[in-house]
Amino acid sequence: MNGIITLITASVVCIWIVLRSKAVCGIDTGTTDPNCEVDCACCKDRDCGPNGYWPTGNCKSGCIDGYRGHRCIRKCDYPECTECPDFSYICTKCKAGYYPGSSYNCSSKCPTSCKSCTSSTYCTECIDEYYNANGFNDCRYRYCPLLCKCEHNACVSCESGYYGTSSSCISKCPSTCDDCSSQDTCSTCKEGKYNGYEFDIIERLLLNNCTHECRDHCITCSSYNNCLQCMPGKYGTRCQNDCSVGCENKICQIGSGNCKCKNNFFGHNCTDCVSGKFGTSCEKTCPIFCKNKRCDKSSGNCLDGCLVKTIVGETCNTCVNGSYGDICNVSCPPNCKDDKCSRDSGECSYGCKDNFSGEKCNSCKDGTKREPETQKSEDSKHTAIVVMGVIIALLLVVVISLIAVIAVWKRQSTDRSPKDAGVSFENKTSSSIVGHSRNEDSYSGDISKTSEYEKIESIQDIRS
Repeated sequence: MNGIITLITASVVCIWIVLRSKAVCGIDTGTTDPNCEVDCACCKDRDCGPNGYWPTGNCKSGCIDGYRGHRCIRKCDYPECTECPDFSYICTKCKAGYYPGSSYNCSSKCPTSCKSCTSSTYCTECIDEYYNANGFNDCRYRYCPLLCKCEHNACVSCESGYYGTSSSCISKCPSTCDDCSSQDTCSTCKEGKYNGYEFDIIERLLLNNCTHECRDHCITCSSYNNCLQCMPGKYGTRCQNDCSVGCENKICQIGSGNCKCKNNFFGHNCTDCVSGKFGTSCEKTCPIFCKNKRCDKSSGNCLDGCLVKTIVGETCNTCVNGSYGDICNVSCPPNCKDDKCSRDSGECSYGCKDNFSGEKCNSCKDGTKREPETQKSEDSKHTAIVVMGVIIALLLVVVISLIAVIAVWKRQSTDRSPKDAGVSFENKTSSSIVGHSRNEDSYSGDISKTSEYEKIESIQDIRS
């Protein structure tokens, strides 16, 4: 009875060995790959030779993945195996993403974020972007991909120039795009490009991959006829206008042309010069005697007239006739012809009046030195003295006549009756007045003759 039990047990073990090892009587019965029999094709590095126990030779460095045996001509029994021992029906190493499992056939999958694992909860290596942390070894934590913008470890948008959140934004936009959703659809164009109809003509080609070019002088545009940013020095929806030369760095607002002014300029568009300056670049200074320091930007002519009345001219650089000096407040020499003299020196500009000579016409032609201004002063003094003498004489005559009349009246009033006195006084007064008038006429005649004589003498002195 014991012998029967032993035989049955041996038979079961033998059957199990056959099923597990694919071997019969010590011979491996696994599937043979005929391609591996030529040129050591399934040996690592194709390195094999007749060395070793087997007369046909061995693979000196072992087998490539998925093969076994001394010449590596037999496949492993399971497709996901990479290593399996001879004379066995098990896998000792699996392809990436699988592990042997309880059946040792590499049919068990690793977690999706694992590159390799030993069980469903222990990853030995994570795929890119995932990592182990906080005591967990199943690669549950994820880095945000390099080109992604993530929320809660999920890629929700791509960095500029890339698209495809489902593939970690590894796809690159066309070179004309800054942002896109595909190779044919750009949401933002690079400088100088736009989406839409070519030249804004609806009959032309419609493209959304930023192929069309903006106008000349336009940096960015939303369409051919609508520029958003012009090159320095230009403004307008088509960049057709020039910024003012007074704009700093030649930059102005695209709609109005307004800008920040350089030195010496002012105004919204910086087209005017500040007070006291003129010229294309407002680099010149207005004439010093311009009123309010305002002058025309092009010509420099004073806009509000001159600072003082003695200075005239469009640029306030000329003295009024008959004056000279820095502010034209000095009179020209009296004997200058046409009362014209140099503003700086006072020398007569057009020569002298008759009989005078010299740069300032203060000499007679015969060489006699003369000071016209001094002579004129002396003549004025002489005339004043004569006039005062005449006035004083007249006053004395009037006073004497009044005294005489009063004396006569008093004398007669004591000797006569009021009536006679009145008649007598009237006659006396009339006679006195008549006599006084004759005397006065005689005196005036004498004075007039004297004045005429003096004038004649003066004229003769001058001529001599």
